[in-house]
Amino acid sequence: INYPVYYKIKVDFKTSNHLETTVTSTLKNLLYKNDMKLYLNTISDENILDTNTYTHSVVNNVITITFNADFVSNLTDSDYVWICYSANLNKTAATGSATSNNRNSTTLQYSQQTISSDVKVHTYRFDIAKTDESNVLLSGGEFRIYNEHGNVLKFEYVENVDSYYINPDGNEKI
Repeated sequence: INYPVYYKIKVDFKTSNHLETTVTSTLKNLLYKNDMKLYLNTISDENILDTNTYTHSVVNNVITITFNADFVSNLTDSDYVWICYSANLNKTAATGSATSNNRNSTTLQYSQQTISSDVKVHTYRFDIAKTDESNVLLSGGEFRIYNEHGNVLKFEYVENVDSYYINPDGNEKI
């Protein structure tokens, strides 16, 4: 939990008839990190879109981007926009390989047409225990878990789900 999930949405304007185009992204069990960047054709700093070409809002984890008709009408059929952002899994995220509760639903609307897609974010739960050589549980065992960079991860215990979740403000011992 609090683990980032990165999204890239490619918006192709070929079928938009050069009209105002709106993209909505609905996050479920994910918290938007307010780090969105939009790029024309190629994801690079030179191609970041000017904020005058679109409007952007976030209400109740629904992200809405509306491209101005003037901007869209100046695009060629080969132009597209990359919408890049991230979100963190929150405490209500479901765990297990078969879950589909953690979703990012995206909708592209233009003229009188709508195109939708759904991305599922899978999370996994595992148990950890400290034992002696005979595999007998040791009471009072504490753990420190490190990430790939050797930094200690901090956790928070959530009682109603009887689990620990990554929390940068939590405890480093579990």
